Amino acid sequence: MLKILKDLKRKKVAVIGFGKSGQSAAKLLLKKGAQVIISDVKPKNNLPSTIVKELEKKGAIFELGEKAQKNLFDVDFIVISPGVPMDVYKVYIKKNIPVISELELAWNFIENKENIIAITGTNGKTTTTAMVSELLVLSGYKVFTGGNYGIPLSELVYCNAKVDKIVLEVSSFQLETIKTFSPKTALLLNITPDHLERYSSEEEYAYYKYKIFENQKSSDFSILPYKEKWYEKFKSLIKGKKLFFGEKIESEVYAYLKNEKSFVIKIDEEKEEYSFLGFKLPGIHNRINYMVASLCARLNGATKDSIKALVKNFVGFPHRLEYLGNFGGIYFINDS
Repeated sequence: MLKILKDLKRKKVAVIGFGKSGQSAAKLLLKKGAQVIISDVKPKNNLPSTIVKELEKKGAIFELGEKAQKNLFDVDFIVISPGVPMDVYKVYIKKNIPVISELELAWNFIENKENIIAITGTNGKTTTTAMVSELLVLSGYKVFTGGNYGIPLSELVYCNAKVDKIVLEVSSFQLETIKTFSPKTALLLNITPDHLERYSSEEEYAYYKYKIFENQKSSDFSILPYKEKWYEKFKSLIKGKKLFFGEKIESEVYAYLKNEKSFVIKIDEEKEEYSFLGFKLPGIHNRINYMVASLCARLNGATKDSIKALVKNFVGFPHRLEYLGNFGGIYFINDS
């Protein structure tokens, strides 16, 4: 466990940002006995009143406004929400105050870390996370799905819920301040220029994406695109067993599209071929997402039958290349 998280009783901890992640982090810290200061730029009347009252009853102190976020120098450490600007928390790092993400906080209190799957990428991570989760559910596992999308990991720890598998969508924001976070299976889907209002360059953005691999063990799985643009630059961060995927057959690739109708994955060096017949999501990128989700899920105990079943039933998410129908020979897609 991270040293700063051992015996939280009487420790003074600031939580910066009071979105879903900040709320869950604050609840968990209070449960562990920490003295919690919650900081947000929003005024109190713009925060969810029910959760504010609940946390105040438990002893949380609210310091609100932009100035409050920059005056927390007497705390033992800081937990930041994903949306907090880098210049806000870097002030504290320069003063040697430890700064971690809500993801890092929660990770340290997970008992069975061998069952964690983390998925990142510029595009497709929410869809792929849902695919992996559903494949595992169809295989009989009790699964927690959350992270950047849906329920924060801290909520699972706070509720002390018992699950078989944990499937997390992880953003670059969350990966910026990880210290020990190390999923058994880490998946990087893709990297294209994004969030350049936050990062100085695409290279810096790519670096934070590759951090998903840096704490893994050699026995863990590191899944990423074959010949990914930034691989040579950041391959030293990859500590697990490298499993590449691609559109074409390559000797080093563990998942590839055989043709428009099927894909192949390798499990224990044995090839398994699956059909795309009945797959409802449009675009080759969604076929790649399903292929990689299948590899990821199979590595974590999903059955072959689950892959054959879900391919016909997965419908994706509203407003994300959502197929609406064919009217007068015209395909209508909602990608709002």
